[in-house]
Amino acid sequence: MEFSNYIQKIYCGKPAIFNHISLFSLLGISAIALNNYLSTSLGDVFGTYLENVRFSPLVNYLNLFLALMLAIFFSGYGFKYVWNMFNDEYSLPELSLSSYTIFLRMLPLFFVWGVYGVFMSFLGLVFFPINSVFFSIYFAILICLIPFVFIIMVSFAKNFEYKPFCFNPFSIFTVLNKAFGDVIFLFLKTVVASVLPAVIVYVMYKSALVSNHQTVIMSLKLGALCVAVYFLFVLSCAFNIGLVQISKEKFSDLN
Repeated sequence: MEFSNYIQKIYCGKPAIFNHISLFSLLGISAIALNNYLSTSLGDVFGTYLENVRFSPLVNYLNLFLALMLAIFFSGYGFKYVWNMFNDEYSLPELSLSSYTIFLRMLPLFFVWGVYGVFMSFLGLVFFPINSVFFSIYFAILICLIPFVFIIMVSFAKNFEYKPFCFNPFSIFTVLNKAFGDVIFLFLKTVVASVLPAVIVYVMYKSALVSNHQTVIMSLKLGALCVAVYFLFVLSCAFNIGLVQISKEKFSDLN
């Protein structure tokens, strides 16, 4: 299937319109809550996207809590969708609290591979000076390995069985050997598909900068933020469809 077909599948199904409206709203709330927290806590570092708003400590922590809870929800929701794909259900699943259960099932995998990532990053800091070209190359390679780690997580989400392959750090070499070209090609198609959404968000943001009305400025900035997060989520779902197809074709013996 082509990448455009992946995106089309995301919008199929009877509850698709309701699901996407709900997703857009919740993703927007999550992004705004995180922006509010960062602009209040680290405004001098990140700047303030939605003007110079400062919240009380209580409200600020509520913003952080809301952003984290929604981030956990969407992480579980994404892998719930992956599980559906292995069962040939490509329409987005309904929004439900079961996404938190899925996240808890994925948590051991997140933790183990997170530890591997921290360990490899530590090795890079130890062996390569920060201002050296080898430091940049080393961490560029680590970043490029992330999609291949996702293959392992996607394969795990077929049945949520804790198999040695999913936790073995050397499994990444098996993935690279079997699916290197497929994952690279899928990533490139995702980048190409992201051009139009990026242009839309850029136009909305630039329109806010040239406006003289505060209400219009805030509306366009808010809209650009929500649209950007929504498009990012849709593209990630389409990317996961591609990963599921690769997993079915290349790693059926491991599932």
